[in-house]
Amino acid sequence: MSIKILGIETSCDETGVAIVDENGKILGDVLYIQDFIHSKFGGVVPEVAARRHIEVLPVALKEVLEKAKCEIREINAVACTIGPGLMGALLTGVSFAKSISISLNLHFIGIDHLEAHINAIFLEKNVEYPFIGLVISGGHTSIFFVEGIGKMELLGKTLDDAAGEAFDKASKALGLGYPGGPVIDRLSRNGDPDRYKFPRAMESSPDLNMSFSGLKTALITLIKKENSIRIEDLCASFQEAVLDTVFNKLKRAVQMKRAKRIVIAAGGESNSRLREKAK
Repeated sequence: MSIKILGIETSCDETGVAIVDENGKILGDVLYIQDFIHSKFGGVVPEVAARRHIEVLPVALKEVLEKAKCEIREINAVACTIGPGLMGALLTGVSFAKSISISLNLHFIGIDHLEAHINAIFLEKNVEYPFIGLVISGGHTSIFFVEGIGKMELLGKTLDDAAGEAFDKASKALGLGYPGGPVIDRLSRNGDPDRYKFPRAMESSPDLNMSFSGLKTALITLIKKENSIRIEDLCASFQEAVLDTVFNKLKRAVQMKRAKRIVIAAGGESNSRLREKAK
């Protein structure tokens, strides 16, 4: 009889529930997104996200059990994201997961959100350790030196906004809606990344930390100053500044650790320009 582990993720505004076996095979998974709720606010509202998790978690659990063709009593352990993330959102997931583990007398496994992003690569392919891991998303932008499961050294991170958050704020300032990453990526494909000049923060800083908050200020200043702006060029130029900042630090991390492999994880890795620069 195979071991079945129930996994629950509520670190931000997406409710993820899955069941996997001891080999990592996904027996069933369900994902509820909240973009349609938060789009009118131009970003994720933490309390609203937490309340939505409370609403959909019981439904998601029922659906994932049906997909995996198993009963709740067949679950052997419960794993849940314990951080980092939005406090209220995390608490809803942890409370739900612990209520299941306690009521069924199951082992509870706390999962680090960023470590999970990095190790998700092993669902598709085996990557030899050590490697440099980049987590890039709406909530996090961090660079790690990864030597194994549970062996991650933080080399650098954003000191303010995450890269994805910078995209969201830029999109809001331009009236393009939420989430900003996909729409800026799409418009940038027909734009000139050299048309407008944006700062590359902390470019000469000796550490591997990053900063993106100044980019939003530079964008707003440019919008007010320029009489005629081609939106595709502006998006491309802004996107290039964000990615240059990330890749400047990523290259230095590779040199510092003499790494031969890089793993890029989380929502930001779907950006088409990022994928081009990573080749």
